[in-house]
Amino acid sequence: MKATQGILSATIALLAYPNLATAQSIVVAPDGTGTVITQTGDRFTISGGSVSADGHNLFHSFEQFGLQRHEVANFLANPAHHNILARVVGGDPSIINGRLGIIGASPNLYLMNPAGVVFGAHAQLNFPADFTATTATGIEFEQGVFSTANSSQNYAALVGKPQAFTFEQGKGGAIANAGNLQVAPGRNLSLIGGTVLNTGNLIAKGGNLQVIGVPGTNRVKISQTGNLLSLEIATSKSEGALTQFNPLDLPQLLTGSQLAPDSMGVEFGADGKLYSPGSSVPIPTSPGAVTITGKVDASTDKFTTTKPQIHIDGDRIALMNADIDASGVNGGGKIRIGENSQRTFVDRKSTIQADAIGSQGHGGDILVWADEITAFYGTLSAQGGSQGGDGGFVEVSAQESLAYDGRADLDAPSGEAGTLFLDPTSITIVASPGTADDANLPNIFASQSPGLSFTISDTALNTQTGTVILEATSSIVVNATLNLMASHLILRAPSINVNQPITGDSFTIAADASSLNIPITSNTNMGTLTLTTFSPSIGLRLGGTGDLPNIHDIGDNQLAQFSGFNQIVLDNTGLVRVENTATVQTTLASAALAIVGAEELQGFDANTTWELTGANQGQFNTFGQTINFSNVSQITGGTGQDTFIFNDGVDFNGILDGGAGFDRLDYSRFTTLPTINLAANQATGTTGVFNIEDVTLPSNPPLPTTVTNPNLNPLTPLDPILNPNDDGNNRALAILDRDAIGTLLDSEDVEGALISLDTLFGTEIMDYLGKSNTKGTSLTEIQGILREQSAATQSPSAMIYALVRSQYLELILVTEVAEPIHYQIPVAAPHLLATVGQFRQEITDPVRRLTNSYLPSAQQLHQWLIDPLQADLARFGIETLIFSLDQGLRALPLAALHNGQGFLIEDYGLSVVPSLALTRTERTPLREARVLAMGASEFRAQRPLPAVPVEIAAVTENIRQGVDLINEQFTWYNWQQQQQEAFNVVHIATHAEFRPGPVDNSYIQLWDEQVGLDQIGSIPWRDQAVELLVLSACRTAFGSTEAEFGFAGLAVQTGVPAAIASIWYAHDVGTLALMSELYRHLPNTTTRAQALRQAQLALLHQETQIEAGQLTSTNGATPLPGALMRIRDRPLHHPYYWSGFTLIGSPW
Repeated sequence: MKATQGILSATIALLAYPNLATAQSIVVAPDGTGTVITQTGDRFTISGGSVSADGHNLFHSFEQFGLQRHEVANFLANPAHHNILARVVGGDPSIINGRLGIIGASPNLYLMNPAGVVFGAHAQLNFPADFTATTATGIEFEQGVFSTANSSQNYAALVGKPQAFTFEQGKGGAIANAGNLQVAPGRNLSLIGGTVLNTGNLIAKGGNLQVIGVPGTNRVKISQTGNLLSLEIATSKSEGALTQFNPLDLPQLLTGSQLAPDSMGVEFGADGKLYSPGSSVPIPTSPGAVTITGKVDASTDKFTTTKPQIHIDGDRIALMNADIDASGVNGGGKIRIGENSQRTFVDRKSTIQADAIGSQGHGGDILVWADEITAFYGTLSAQGGSQGGDGGFVEVSAQESLAYDGRADLDAPSGEAGTLFLDPTSITIVASPGTADDANLPNIFASQSPGLSFTISDTALNTQTGTVILEATSSIVVNATLNLMASHLILRAPSINVNQPITGDSFTIAADASSLNIPITSNTNMGTLTLTTFSPSIGLRLGGTGDLPNIHDIGDNQLAQFSGFNQIVLDNTGLVRVENTATVQTTLASAALAIVGAEELQGFDANTTWELTGANQGQFNTFGQTINFSNVSQITGGTGQDTFIFNDGVDFNGILDGGAGFDRLDYSRFTTLPTINLAANQATGTTGVFNIEDVTLPSNPPLPTTVTNPNLNPLTPLDPILNPNDDGNNRALAILDRDAIGTLLDSEDVEGALISLDTLFGTEIMDYLGKSNTKGTSLTEIQGILREQSAATQSPSAMIYALVRSQYLELILVTEVAEPIHYQIPVAAPHLLATVGQFRQEITDPVRRLTNSYLPSAQQLHQWLIDPLQADLARFGIETLIFSLDQGLRALPLAALHNGQGFLIEDYGLSVVPSLALTRTERTPLREARVLAMGASEFRAQRPLPAVPVEIAAVTENIRQGVDLINEQFTWYNWQQQQQEAFNVVHIATHAEFRPGPVDNSYIQLWDEQVGLDQIGSIPWRDQAVELLVLSACRTAFGSTEAEFGFAGLAVQTGVPAAIASIWYAHDVGTLALMSELYRHLPNTTTRAQALRQAQLALLHQETQIEAGQLTSTNGATPLPGALMRIRDRPLHHPYYWSGFTLIGSPW
């Protein structure tokens, strides 16, 4: 039956494509491209062709293109060529079973044949650069398309880099590889077709590998470095009519290729479907399908500055006996499988590796995903280095259904084991995968769902080490006994039901409702059980039995099932309450209780003593046990009397509410005299009558204690509590010396260094601005702000502090919950700062504006500043980065840092703060904002800004409630008069400079005068509710500490929560484009950082550009003013146009 089916398929293929029946040769297309073929025996030299006007792109056109075994085809190039692009237009697939190469230079090669491409078992590559094989119908450039449909193209116009592949046939041709395709180390290898099958070897040591299946009519965009950026459905730029033919599907292509199917590593089943030998799951052949049964290898045993990357994507992904490897000697790389797929299947014989194979380095990141179904049975590995480094981060998930019975090795011999993250809609853990599931697997790629009945097998979980995260948007159900090897199991879902016992080390259970009446046991007697809620608005009560709204009760029956734990932790963003029940008392007798986060901590209906040992942290006693708490914003007593004892120098920044009893505030442990200011700070009583029974101070004080007491109305509820004017941090006096801070970091006193850095950076800015200094902040306060804003925006943020030392770059990462993490990067300060200068120079140099010469420094800075943090940022799900940077780094265009795959702004929202203590973090949405938009387009002594009137109009049009002052109206008097009204946004489109020297050297240019930065502070910004200041045409002198202070201190000087300004003069039209997008997104995005990010991405992804005298975007077209009409069409994706714009201050 197999043979009959194969003969029939071959007959159909040969009837449709008669040229496949004879030996295929290389034949030039008679379309005037100028391609010349010189044949000597079995060798073909390809020369001639057509060249683009910039000399960088060489084009060839063929009627047929193929190679038999032992045949060699070499493309002739010269050093001016960056890319060779070859199309095949005759309608026959390319059957390549010989060797392809390039001689004379090192350009990239693009081979395009929409009818299909087959690489036989003897196919080889001899390329010094990148290679891409595609069945696209066209390759897009800025000013046209290299198309298989156009026989008379204007090749001269196709300048610059290829930008996208277009698939317009509705059914893309197939690509199959059984050969050994390898490019030079560090380069890129890509197969991009309607359907892709790899049974051979794809090798790009230390480089990037892409295998992409493109369903239907689509467009695949290319990033700056030549790596795939995105798959999207978009209007094509193709010119001319497409060749009318229907490409062979994958089975027809293989049977009609003169290459036996078994030589291609596949076989036909009795059902007529293709199979990998020994597999019961058919190879998917529908449009967009990708199958890997061979090797995809980007690993390297050489030290590299960038990590290897592998990207496998399509509509349906099948890995069968596949070997995927992105390991690296200095750390594992990144593997992404199925980012856009509907279904992904990985069989038990498949391995996916992103190990650190050297002595030092972290394991890499692996993502396996599908929108509908992911079925994973293979082996994953992201191990840390043998002598240093942590295990990696692995996510195997689906938006809907997940079947997981795999194995993930995330160990680190000398570091922390990594994390396995499983995240479908709902999770059911079963005793083992049943036979019904195995029977259904062959249907996983069928049009209907195969109906897999389990989510995760107990065997897979029980053997997993490290941290295991199970997160579902609906529910988690545990129907199997678990005996875990993992050090930490995290369950997160709105509803969690545990129906069988679980034994392990430490656990985190985050749910809004749960049924946990089955034993959960720590088998080490040292484990921690953390209880929290899934939704931030839900409270948490231990020992509760009542039915209270918005409260998740861990009742006595559930609490009695917890055993063997050394500590129980309550961590919540809302209310936390511990009830006085016998079961709670019994539990606390065997396990310490800690409360590590709460908006409100409620006490007992009994006399309670609260000891405040640090900023918003302390302990209280009950049932003879001590309960520790931290990161608490409000403490509310019960019906008894509450005594609050303050340790020396401690400040509680929040609310102390006595409940229904009396408050006693005890400062007797203070060694210096506190000033208790009741005018600025208040106390709360919830029963209507509030009493401060007494304030206890040190006996026999040497000097009188100052107590300022306002007229208190005892019947008025009052807010936060007594705040001594002593520094409220839970640290000693901050150290304002870089060497001393370095010593703190060397001794791993990370928290002390963090507080000192924040204070140091703030003091430097305040001294420059001539303002009185302010106290620093504390870790508790920083994390409280991050936690509050994360809950408000549903988008986690993190602080990154950077200190430049003589031989090291020191980084500190602060997230909302974990201890701060310290990273020490060995790079000398002169080298670091020289790289920053080179980076800016490469971006801003007008000669290089059509190049990517900035990439080496962009990638190096990313490696220093971001790569060390990457695993932790992923672990905490961080979406916004807030940088507090040392001198020399404050004028760095962070958005343009590059990881070899994309820019930093593509991954995160960004902002820069001088210090968090100086930053206003209150959040006011700008949906109904009023804007004061001012600017000038003409100047006496400076270059004109002709786009300013259009920019001002775009600002007021998008905000809809605005006042504008343009040219003659833009005076200091008019500005001050308008500022007396309540504007939420002030937009200034004019020249502004942050210059060396004192603060008054920096200025903003008005119509008739320059206003110094020192004068700007005289405007009552805060009183007038200004939330955002935008300077759209400013620049900062590079290399000047004072100029950096002026730029970084802009929000501080004006008193606004946030400001947006540029560190260089961007082109007038580029600024217009970015500002138009910024104000289009500002009313509709959650945060200011996301609004700026979306505006920058619109330029980067060329959604906004200059065409035919208009600024075009997804929002329509805006005519340019007459002075700009002569500007030729230009893309605005180069980072010069968008990366200089920086958000200073609060990102929220």
